[in-house]
Amino acid sequence: MAGPEKVDVVMVKRVVKLMNSRGIKVVVNAPARGALALDAEGAAFFLQDEELFWCDFFGTTIEQYRSWYSFEYVERGLCRGVNKKGKRCRKTGISYGKDKGPGKFIVGVSDRCSHHLEKK
Repeated sequence: MAGPEKVDVVMVKRVVKLMNSRGIKVVVNAPARGALALDAEGAAFFLQDEELFWCDFFGTTIEQYRSWYSFEYVERGLCRGVNKKGKRCRKTGISYGKDKGPGKFIVGVSDRCSHHLEKK
């Protein structure tokens, strides 16, 4: 994930509008969703701050998005629970489901195997 970058918003909008008028679409790969075509406004927003763009798209906070993205795409769904020795469990096969997106991801629940679910 790239951080915010300085982007010439006016130029991006002009280029994307020109591309669209000629049948060329700007498409990004949305995590958990697949291909997403962007209009000129969306392309400019995406290039300015990709992470904030996805938070807006999914309707989440930056913290929630980062935790979900890290769990699903960096840690590959390994349990974040801690054993008695203070080491990460890292059990595989946690079934939160990438297709659900970050909106319902709950730290301490969605990222734990059945043995390490937080007991309330």
